[in-house]
Amino acid sequence: MKLLLLLLSAGWFSPSEVNAATTGRFTTAVYSFERAFQDTITSGSLRGYQTVRLKATELGARPELSFQTYGQFSHDFQDDWDSDPSYRLYHAYLRWDDARDRYRLTLGRQTVFAGVGVGRIDGLRLRVLPRKSIRLELYGGALVYGGQEGLRSLDRAAMFGGHLLLSDLLGSTVGVSLFRRSREVDSYTSGIRQLYGLQPLEIRPGEVEQQMIGLDLNRRVGPTSLNMRWDLNTPKSWKTRRFEGNLRYRKAGWSFSGSYLYRTPYVDRNSIFAVFTQSSNQEVSIRANRRFSRHFSLFGEVSLVAYDGEDGYRANLGVNIFNGYVGYVKRTGFGGSADGLTGVLRYRLTPRISTSGSIGLTRFRTYLGSDVRSRVLANTLGVTVRPSSKLTVSIQGQSLSQDLQTTAEDSFSGAGHDLRIFFSASTWFFRMGAE
Repeated sequence: MKLLLLLLSAGWFSPSEVNAATTGRFTTAVYSFERAFQDTITSGSLRGYQTVRLKATELGARPELSFQTYGQFSHDFQDDWDSDPSYRLYHAYLRWDDARDRYRLTLGRQTVFAGVGVGRIDGLRLRVLPRKSIRLELYGGALVYGGQEGLRSLDRAAMFGGHLLLSDLLGSTVGVSLFRRSREVDSYTSGIRQLYGLQPLEIRPGEVEQQMIGLDLNRRVGPTSLNMRWDLNTPKSWKTRRFEGNLRYRKAGWSFSGSYLYRTPYVDRNSIFAVFTQSSNQEVSIRANRRFSRHFSLFGEVSLVAYDGEDGYRANLGVNIFNGYVGYVKRTGFGGSADGLTGVLRYRLTPRISTSGSIGLTRFRTYLGSDVRSRVLANTLGVTVRPSSKLTVSIQGQSLSQDLQTTAEDSFSGAGHDLRIFFSASTWFFRMGAE
């Protein structure tokens, strides 16, 4: 009910009432899916989607004030699901942009991307620019999770934080961000802890879900650029959640880059998964690209992924040609081995009609010591038509055939083939407000 009220709130800002200029986009899509298993049993799905995106500017004849909303309705017409019909409101907010570009104030449902702070809230966000080289962003509100939560649930789930960005600091851009998120959950009691004489309560309701501090650095000197990011978990103790560094050099059609990534599993402290053993992994990659023209280039990449006591390797080679590419990927080491060949091509038949196609062949084995390899063949074919500047129609067919081999370590034989059809029609409008 609360979600429906927010969706209807878009109607309060019609151009005829507030002299607003309104832009909107409506997309209708149908997704058909059929799967045939090796034992001849088939299953299917026919699901429809309707999305609405609206933006009203100059509300009440004020150029600083605007309203934006984006929502989706979906329903499965073949299977009867308890969750259908499904409604989801991605964002619905009022925004005030200062005429002198000193600040921006946003109120309502919105998605936050501010350093380590990522998520959707029903709340307030303030962006302040006291100087061209300084930007401060503060936010807080009820956490939107599980699809439709949020709204007056600040006491059950909350998220708040900030991000400070300093530009032209000794030739670099430096950012510092803070983030805290808490959510009420069902308690979890561990019998094993009781056997060892520990407190039986493992997961506590209302416990802090995530609390993090982030540092980021961006610097560019001529053809060389450096990007670094360091995320730290802070509840109870300081621990690196993620550290990433990327160094890139570009000159005369050549591009070379190297990257290092350290990460630990993203597990909330009040999640049941937090009671399991966790370990970090590290990844080192080197990539090279040579562009000969706008229609032709070569690329290659090699990576090492180090797990706890195990290593994995990845190589990626390919060519970009016209509006597509052909690539080969090889993975081996921890988790088995796999290699695959992929080709994608996009071609414009006329200014209003374009086509696309792809094909991919993958071979893999889930057990490194096994000689048995399974094969998967996937291909797509699609066409997009724009009969007018305000209407776009697309249809795509997808086919997936699998030959999954049974082994002593993996006895699941899998599906025989999948067939999918995706259709969408999108239209948009623009309406000026009353003079």
